[in-house]
Amino acid sequence: MSQIKPNLNFNNQYYCCVVGENRERAIALLNKIQKERPEIYRNAGIEIRQEGIDMYIRIENMSVFEAESRLIILRWFNSIRTYK
Repeated sequence: MSQIKPNLNFNNQYYCCVVGENRERAIALLNKIQKERPEIYRNAGIEIRQEGIDMYIRIENMSVFEAESRLIILRWFNSIRTYK
């Protein structure tokens, strides 16, 4: 009998969809992170994909952010995200 193996990276990834009206706010935050902490931005594996007016943001490695910064980023993105 095979065992189900957990995805150990599940809590380390973040994915969200940002609609057009919040797009500029999301870009401003990502630009701020990139300017102030370029090594963290690079190590986080942030990927941005544009589809029409919607923007999809994927962060592969949330563990590079300090605990307090991670909570702030997650709260902020969760406040502007959309569920599609």
